Amino acid sequence: MHCKVLLAEDDTPVKNFLTKALLSSGIDVVATSNGKEAWEEFQKQTFPVVLTDLDMPLLRGEELIDKIHSSDFKVPPLIIVLTSLFESQHIIEIMKKGVFDYLIKPTDAAQIILKVKHAFKSYELQKMQYVLESEKELRLTEQLDWIKYKNNISNKNADAFKNNIIQSMRHNLGQTGGFGNLMAILELVQLEAKEEGDQYIISKDIYNLLKDNISIIDKTFLNLENITKISESKLILEKVSAKDIYDLTCSLAEESKELANINKLGIVIGDIRESYSEYFLDFHIESYRQLMKEAYMNAFKFSEQGSKIYTLFRVQDKKLFVSIINDPTKSNDIVGIPLAYSNLVFEPFFRINKFVFEKFASMDIGLGLALIKELVKKLGGDVSLNNVKEFTSLESETIKVNFEVYFPIL
Repeated sequence: MHCKVLLAEDDTPVKNFLTKALLSSGIDVVATSNGKEAWEEFQKQTFPVVLTDLDMPLLRGEELIDKIHSSDFKVPPLIIVLTSLFESQHIIEIMKKGVFDYLIKPTDAAQIILKVKHAFKSYELQKMQYVLESEKELRLTEQLDWIKYKNNISNKNADAFKNNIIQSMRHNLGQTGGFGNLMAILELVQLEAKEEGDQYIISKDIYNLLKDNISIIDKTFLNLENITKISESKLILEKVSAKDIYDLTCSLAEESKELANINKLGIVIGDIRESYSEYFLDFHIESYRQLMKEAYMNAFKFSEQGSKIYTLFRVQDKKLFVSIINDPTKSNDIVGIPLAYSNLVFEPFFRINKFVFEKFASMDIGLGLALIKELVKKLGGDVSLNNVKEFTSLESETIKVNFEVYFPIL
């Protein structure tokens, strides 16, 4: 998100001080000298955060706040009020207007930057929550369209679609380290092996390649065995709170920062309510840790470099929902997870993206999401992965990918 603040302050020295402090922290500022100028600027462009004085000519701060709140927004901007000590009693009434925060003048640069950055983070999280809420209705419409499409296509087209899926799986097995490389290495063995009596001699380099790729295949089958074991095993569950799960997720995100830094990704986790301590689940901590590690790894691989990954929590219909939202990279003219693939991505060996991510030191043969699905099922929940459309910007709509799991609350 582009960090931009609308500043309304009639005291020139204070306005200059605030502008300099924010600019030094990489935050763009549109500075105005009164509420009227601020309102005019506000109508021209989108501002996630507004920083306004109260006592100003032409249009007071309270009037500016009322005008902003009366505007039509999908996600309203967050307002920080500048106030003097003698106005401290008045600020209580101002906060009732839905103001995000306040600063008492005189203030220092560090405090200003801290509160403004906190406002930006809160705005982004509110925007992601709005995207998720909007996506429910959009997804229903898309599902209906998809059902109509499937009912209308001919058998020939249906067979073609099925064949494309099979070819994709074959491609992934063939192109991924292990299976595809093994075939190439065996061809080298046939070409270069020298017969000596009852034995064939091959070079040390070819032997090492063969050994390494057999090791990868062993790990692949071990992963398949793990998925089968998870499906057949019975977990010993313990009673944990939603707050415990939130705290564990924060720890996992912190542990994952080194991997996130490979693509210069930021991880942002939304706040939760105090009531989360009162919600309990029958849970298996280690399984959750494993599935979230896989989920974060998936997001790290398929996110635009320099973007942010958001993790949001919500309680609804006696279920705890955890969402990981990222800005997807484009692969083969496909952005994110089209509806047609939203179930297929959880099948073993199926991948939309054909690239292998060597820098993440992980196998990319499409087993991660299959593993996640089995783990979530064992915890009595469900998982989905699909595109969501963000309409909260004045710019063209953007596509994000929402990985979402839910678990039943007792």
